[in-house]
Amino acid sequence: MPRALSHAYVGDVRRCEHRSPPMEASAAKATAVALTRCRLLIVPLRVLQVEDSPDDAELIVVRLREAGLAPQAHRVDSAETLAAALALQAWDIVLCDYTLPSFDALAALAILKRERLDLPFIIVSGSMQEEAAVRAMKAGASDFFKKDSLTRLPAAIEREVREAESDAVKIKQAVPRSKGGKKGAATRRAETEKRDTNIRSLHAK
Repeated sequence: MPRALSHAYVGDVRRCEHRSPPMEASAAKATAVALTRCRLLIVPLRVLQVEDSPDDAELIVVRLREAGLAPQAHRVDSAETLAAALALQAWDIVLCDYTLPSFDALAALAILKRERLDLPFIIVSGSMQEEAAVRAMKAGASDFFKKDSLTRLPAAIEREVREAESDAVKIKQAVPRSKGGKKGAATRRAETEKRDTNIRSLHAK
């Protein structure tokens, strides 16, 4: 569900788009990155945290604020509270610990799939084996970070939110041309390539 932006901000974006000449792909991507960054500084980022430690959850929120983001976070710690939060409102991203007392990140991903929600899903865990991280990414996780190494987390969140919004626009535009609005082959290939890229970057961490 898209969030409402201020009229002034929307007007500025539209004026920029109206005046700007056609750009090459690299320039267009840079512009999209800048616009997403600007919007996330203005509009609260709706973050659903799947985390059993209130202190760890607050530490992540502090890191995001230090990076200039405006997180509006809500913490859950069980399958039941996760399902209830997903039904309560729309979220921009899910930040999930890998192992919790009553369930884990793979179970959380399964709940999102059951609810047919295609949300960015980043694992933030204190300890996790590389093999487990790869399994989680193959199951649908977008990225993985250790709790003691959060420097790149804000940038990863911006990237995932930007790509999710871009994908949503593409799917919406494709609905009239497809039955039931199902994802096309090109979208599935892009998702597979993105997942493989994230797995390769995991090995390099």
